[in-house]
Amino acid sequence: MKHTTMLQKSGFQKVYKKAKSHAEKSMVMLCIDNASKENRLGVVASKKVGGAVIRNRARRRLKEMYRHYEENLCKGCDIILIARSGISTADYTALKASFVRLAKRHKIWVCSENKNEHSFH
Repeated sequence: MKHTTMLQKSGFQKVYKKAKSHAEKSMVMLCIDNASKENRLGVVASKKVGGAVIRNRARRRLKEMYRHYEENLCKGCDIILIARSGISTADYTALKASFVRLAKRHKIWVCSENKNEHSFH
C-alpha cells in the first residue's frame, strides 16, 4: 500500500463519530477527509462474523481488495472497512464489486484518466 498507513485507535474514534457510512451485504465503508496527502485504512471484523480464523480471513480479504484498488481512490481520506457476516460466503468478484460500489457512493472513486486532478469531497 503505497499511499496508505494503518489507522490508529484515536483515528477510529474520530471516523466513527464524524463519518458517513454506506453498506453492502458483505461490508460497510466509513469515510472522512483527513487533510493529508495519504489515506489511512482501518479494517474491522467483529465476533459476529465468525471465529478467529474467519475474522482474520475477512480482514485479509478486505485489505487485499483495498490494495488492489488503492490507485483508483482519492488521496487524503480515512477509510474504515467493516466486515459483515455475509463476507465469509461471498466470492471475491462479488466483494470487489461491492467495494467499488461503496467507493463510488462515497465519491472517492477516481477513474484512471482523472487520478491526479480529483480530490476527496
